[in-house]
Amino acid sequence: MTDLDATATAHAILEAEERLARMVCGDAEAAPVEVLREMIARERADGCTEIAMKYSVTDPLLRVLFVALCRRYGLTAFRRAGQRKTTFSVEGPPRFLQEVWPPLFDDCARAVVSRAKAWIQAVAAQLDDRRDVAEDG
Repeated sequence: MTDLDATATAHAILEAEERLARMVCGDAEAAPVEVLREMIARERADGCTEIAMKYSVTDPLLRVLFVALCRRYGLTAFRRAGQRKTTFSVEGPPRFLQEVWPPLFDDCARAVVSRAKAWIQAVAAQLDDRRDVAEDG
């Protein structure tokens, strides 16, 4: 059976983080998370006006990931009055939210979803006598 390994999933997320850090900041000696946090700190220190962007995250598990990543980078995630539970507003520096955040979250979400999907298919195959559970999408 395929195990849903939190360590391997976290490693995949860290690899996505590293790719983005290199793309945005070039090769740096610091850890990727520190490079991206420094980018945010520089933008804030330069006095840029923070913006709020709205994101829709329909999957409940990915909402947990979304909030965890916001906290990791010191971004403020919140819901405005009347927003659905699938909608988040995030405040932060414009360049980070517009150029870095979308591909970072997408890559991290893809890492989580692909592993969860493989795990649930393995569980379904064990429960199904035919052992040929077709992929549902």
